[in-house]
Amino acid sequence: MKKYNNIPQVSTKDNHGDACEENYDFFKTGSISGKDSVAYDKGSDVEHEGIGYSIKSSHFTLASAKLIKGEDMTEKLDFYFAHVHSTVFVYITKAHDAYEMTAIEFREFLEVFGTLEKESTKNGGGYKVRCRAESKKMLQWFEARI
Repeated sequence: MKKYNNIPQVSTKDNHGDACEENYDFFKTGSISGKDSVAYDKGSDVEHEGIGYSIKSSHFTLASAKLIKGEDMTEKLDFYFAHVHSTVFVYITKAHDAYEMTAIEFREFLEVFGTLEKESTKNGGGYKVRCRAESKKMLQWFEARI
């Protein structure tokens, strides 16, 4: 795991997750490529030098229930990691620090801090993988693995 302290805050997006993606894009590439609309199994939030980065922040949803098959957390994570396009997974903290993880590290993170949450009926009512809100315990988990 790698940590980058206080990545630049250049985004003007109101949505925290979108802003984190743009800020990390700028940090890696020196520019903002624009919001992607690509599914997790087809592309990445940020692409740089042939590497796909999946960007996450506090209380993120891994993907909608419709896109990740499985009956429980283990099956859903197995499916996700068998199909995800990205090879590096980045969690950006509220203090704007970025933790880069491998797929193995990110899965461990999800097993500790992920939960299954029911989607609205409007969105199909299935269970999606959702990360808990950022906490002191989560930040300690990251720091112990640098």
